[in-house]
Amino acid sequence: MQKTKLKISGMSCQHCVKTVTDALTALEGVQRAKVNLRKGEAIVHFDADRTTTTNLTEAITEAGFEATVTTKRLLRAIGVIAVVLASLIGCTDPPYTGPMLRVDDVNRYLNEIGEDTICLQDGFDAICLKVISEKRGEVDNTPIVHVHPTSLIYIFYYEDKRILRAERIMDTTQITQELTDEPTANGNGQDIESTVLKDWTIQIYYPDTFREADRGETPETSGLDLRIVEGMKIGTDTQKDLEIKDFTQIDGLDDSRIVQFDIETEAQEITIQVAGLVPDHTATFYINADSLTSSEGASSLQLHPTKE
Repeated sequence: MQKTKLKISGMSCQHCVKTVTDALTALEGVQRAKVNLRKGEAIVHFDADRTTTTNLTEAITEAGFEATVTTKRLLRAIGVIAVVLASLIGCTDPPYTGPMLRVDDVNRYLNEIGEDTICLQDGFDAICLKVISEKRGEVDNTPIVHVHPTSLIYIFYYEDKRILRAERIMDTTQITQELTDEPTANGNGQDIESTVLKDWTIQIYYPDTFREADRGETPETSGLDLRIVEGMKIGTDTQKDLEIKDFTQIDGLDDSRIVQFDIETEAQEITIQVAGLVPDHTATFYINADSLTSSEGASSLQLHPTKE
């Protein structure tokens, strides 16, 4: 089975998408085809012994559109494991084409070549993995974003220590599909904008200098002044604050003490304000669950000196 990517011009609506999809899947040897209107492309899986890329482009032309075969390598990720967005990069060096590599093999290979990046190729497809550190210092206040099959996780660091973890339970089928360019099992991707998103779980890590005697069991006695609102701006009206639910304290794997609670909202953007977490400062965490790339700056941490 072979896979190819076709660039398509002339599509303007979902009817066009259906027309192109029908034209491709009608060909003998085509197993499945995913047509993306926004990207203007189609990913086609086909039997090379029964049809060719020329047949594919001719079918699209006969349907009233223009198509060309792109030779750009496809970036693939495995949807059943966590995907760190920052670890996926384009292939600039000749990719590794040897035997299947395990995790230990990858580490050994990277040590031998003195690099932090490895590109793997299997026929037409390729994936490049870059080893990165999860630690983020004070200078970079954007979070590391992890995509799991059922959740998004934002992790913020301050001075190389994790200070806040925000997880939203949601359907990441469409997000993973966009990363992998793979069709879903039933051939229909779910529109992420129409998904009802609820249930954030927030974890706040007490700093080592925070006195244990001041860590109460309720939001009011925790020693942290917490506020959470919908949107990207927190005002003085506390009536709009989101309700903190299931407040508790847990122990982290590294013996850290963690405040954990849930909030419910369908808003894509939330703001979390915490006083008492960073000495002499109020920390404000902006999270945009509709924007995955940290480079856009939509999700970030800001520190403001605490007013006396």
